[in-house]
Amino acid sequence: MTTPRRGGRLAAVTWLDQLGARGGSFPDAAKAFASWRRAPSPLPRGAAAVRWLADTIDEFAHDAKAAEDDDARFVEGAGAFLGALLIDHLGGRHVARRGEHRVLLGEDGFFDPFGAVDAVLDAEGTDDELHARLLAAESEARGEGPVARVVGAFRRALAASRPELSIRARFGLELELGDEIEVDLQRLAELGDAPGVLDGAAQRLVNLLPGGDGEAGVVPWSDAEARLLPRLVGPKLLEGLGPRADAIWLSPFGHDVHVALQLRFEGRARYVRRDEEVRWREEGAEPFATALLALALRPPPKLVPLEDEGVVVARTGDGLDSARVLLPDVRDSLVDLLGAGTLVGVPHRDTFVAGTDRTRVARHVRESFARAPHGISEALFRLG
Repeated sequence: MTTPRRGGRLAAVTWLDQLGARGGSFPDAAKAFASWRRAPSPLPRGAAAVRWLADTIDEFAHDAKAAEDDDARFVEGAGAFLGALLIDHLGGRHVARRGEHRVLLGEDGFFDPFGAVDAVLDAEGTDDELHARLLAAESEARGEGPVARVVGAFRRALAASRPELSIRARFGLELELGDEIEVDLQRLAELGDAPGVLDGAAQRLVNLLPGGDGEAGVVPWSDAEARLLPRLVGPKLLEGLGPRADAIWLSPFGHDVHVALQLRFEGRARYVRRDEEVRWREEGAEPFATALLALALRPPPKLVPLEDEGVVVARTGDGLDSARVLLPDVRDSLVDLLGAGTLVGVPHRDTFVAGTDRTRVARHVRESFARAPHGISEALFRLG
């Protein structure tokens, strides 16, 4: 049964609500978009929803009176609606990283609904472009799209040679394995689809993973020095590693958070082991200080104010924001900006939240931690 609209939003329970956790943030944004663009009631589903979305995009693309500031709102809403449609139709799920929202399709596929809407709006024939984008999404879901082919080749090589490892999380061509190893498959994607080439390259990359045939014990300091960066890690990671966590170099940061060091290679990254850190120090190196300096030489965090007055969130987009709270200059600048008694939380690796009001900061940290696939901690730390 359909209920009236309330407050400019769809008040009826629709197929969007039925997506549950798979839909992530898409359903709420899609419902707001449907209300804004006056979608039929009951809200269409499947092919009828695609037809309504196509007509709505075409109408907006040719609306001379549309305000420029409506462009971003339209892409955000239409992209969320398209993402929800694909999840409903193809059985995918929402995934987010560093403020970007996408759709995982099938075992290996990936799709950007917002980029698709952008392309449709710019196309001469909006219907034809939307049809092409939907076919691309279906190809990803079948494992035949450009992202799915690459991820699938790596996954098959991993299963054959390193069955103890698994793909724990993925965002496009960036993967996290069950042993907290990070892999970037961009170089594999650049190889194209020549028969045998992709599979062979995927196998060679798997062989280079820690513990594989290409892993050569302790990395020489001459090679490690330029690859080190610090990372903050929480109990989720350590519990997931089980006994293997004892081999990783860790230093307490506070509460349930530890500092780890990470070695970054071409297309992969892994945590530094205790025996490596000991060997390097015996040779006169200072691994932690080297990693901290490398982080300090990167751009400063990009701070974005939240609607809660006096609360800021770091959104630099390079996956290093939580570690930036290790830098004295960053901590001092936060106190200068927010005042004495500043609190900071590190809910996941891609951000930190800072402010002086404990209740407000704690709420944002808790919400961000709950949404993160690999959260660090809900704890708060006082600066100054």
